[in-house]
Amino acid sequence: AFGSAAPTSVTFYEHTGYDGKAVSLPPGNYTTAQLAAAGIYDNWVSSIRVPSGFTVEIYDYDNFGGTKWTFTADHPDFVAAGLNDRMSSVKIFAPAGYIPIGELISLKCVANNQYVNSKNGASSMACDVTSAGPWEQFRVVDAGDGKIALKGYAGDVPESKYVCSENGQVAMICNRDAIGSWERFEWINNSDGTISLKGNNNLYVTGSSPMWCTATSITSTEKFQYAFH
Repeated sequence: AFGSAAPTSVTFYEHTGYDGKAVSLPPGNYTTAQLAAAGIYDNWVSSIRVPSGFTVEIYDYDNFGGTKWTFTADHPDFVAAGLNDRMSSVKIFAPAGYIPIGELISLKCVANNQYVNSKNGASSMACDVTSAGPWEQFRVVDAGDGKIALKGYAGDVPESKYVCSENGQVAMICNRDAIGSWERFEWINNSDGTISLKGNNNLYVTGSSPMWCTATSITSTEKFQYAFH
């Protein structure tokens, strides 16, 4: 089983001393535009809380350019550190083996920049929408033996059915009542801050439309960025 009590994201604050508006982000790479979409505006951050084991690389310019500052612990005062209101992009790295058990997340495929969609459990899942609504939100569940399950929106009820790989035999669907072998996935933290999912058949989940659990290797189609909800 996994522990779920540890913090699962890095929190950025508008003012020094962990004051003002706060925005938390999970591991990943964020450009200026991606930060703005999350509620963090250019040259806005003045303090930061970093959970144990996490590493944060803050960049002066967009697209991870310019001066870089690295943090592995909380810092209450970016004025003293010489980077107050200078963050334009950031990379957040999770510790080895990190999995956001218990969190409600959305998954966006790197290849097409589209979100994973449960299709309300009525048809095969797809990676085909540009924003994350109720059908695009999944609870990460401890499935035992180091595996996770994803519980999504189905039958007009949130977090009611589990995602099934169908063992790669047909396209994936979100309509299972319980966790069996086909509902268990290995959560893989990639070195670039994305994640991938491997099914019970030892094949990877694809961010296609429809979605399949049939890939033999990880490419951009098998990589996902995730966000908390």
